[in-house]
Amino acid sequence: GREGQAVANRKHNVANGRVAVTATEIAGSLADEPQRVLVVFSNIGLYEETVVLSLIVNGGTARQLFQFLVKQDESQVIDGLPLDSNDSLKALTDHADSVDYVVSIAPPNTPFRVYGLSVNGATK
Repeated sequence: GREGQAVANRKHNVANGRVAVTATEIAGSLADEPQRVLVVFSNIGLYEETVVLSLIVNGGTARQLFQFLVKQDESQVIDGLPLDSNDSLKALTDHADSVDYVVSIAPPNTPFRVYGLSVNGATK
């Protein structure tokens, strides 16, 4: 949780909130040009949570990018995800009020990486 938030705070925060139990937009139309983004999901609930992240390209059909199992007090990080100006992201999880998210603009040359953070901040 806190470690995932610390990672996100190092970059420009553009969206944050709680992931819903139905697919809901968490970020869209971030800029007039393509951007790389950092997305952090932090489980603040009492149970393991399945988080599904989908991409909508230029207003089209949502396509599932990732499905993660995030344990209690742990985070899942997607860094350097390229998004075009008309793309958006949707997410859903198992239980309402259990998973926080932060979407931030990453530096232009950020390499694409997907990793987990344990309860003590170690990379998984």
